[in-house]
Amino acid sequence: MQTPSRPAGRRTEPPASLDALGSACSELLDAALRVGPGDCPDLLERAAQVIRGLTEELAPHRREASGRPFYVRDARVGIHNPVQPRPRLETADGVTRGEVRFGVAFEGPPGTVHGGIVALLFDQLLGHHNVEIGIGGMTGRLEVRYRRPTPIDAELTLEARTLRRGERRAQVCGEIHHGDVVTAQAVGLFMQPRRRSTRG
Repeated sequence: MQTPSRPAGRRTEPPASLDALGSACSELLDAALRVGPGDCPDLLERAAQVIRGLTEELAPHRREASGRPFYVRDARVGIHNPVQPRPRLETADGVTRGEVRFGVAFEGPPGTVHGGIVALLFDQLLGHHNVEIGIGGMTGRLEVRYRRPTPIDAELTLEARTLRRGERRAQVCGEIHHGDVVTAQAVGLFMQPRRRSTRG
């Protein structure tokens, strides 16, 4: 889903310190979820206390959702958000290709990516493809077909291409591959909002 227009005066790029924090939070979450039952309980409790302390320090700087900065790079959210997929994407000759690897934070059934995360990835992938070829719009419909379980801790390849393009609409398809196996496919309809009249 392409990001709506941001309010004037807000940054579009997050500061490097926020990117670093997002990466650290992502790494911490993945590491914590890999700890076995009964392993290092004291270390886990100490980590929880440190995190709570840092959260309290950040509390005075907290803004309401309507007043916080809205950081935009493209249709992908970016590394400053630790709970979003982070695909590596490139667009050439009208096709977007890339790679992504999901850690255990995105696990649904054991060993596989949660189906809702697969759909989220497709929304990012197809939206990014649209932005790159100049037909960005809001997601109107997204249909996902789950062909095989999509594994965590595996290198996955991605592909997206345009099926149809109109004045305000575009239909785009995408696939996720694990090796030679297609694990999921999607077709999305993206629409550009009508421009409001400026006449009084």
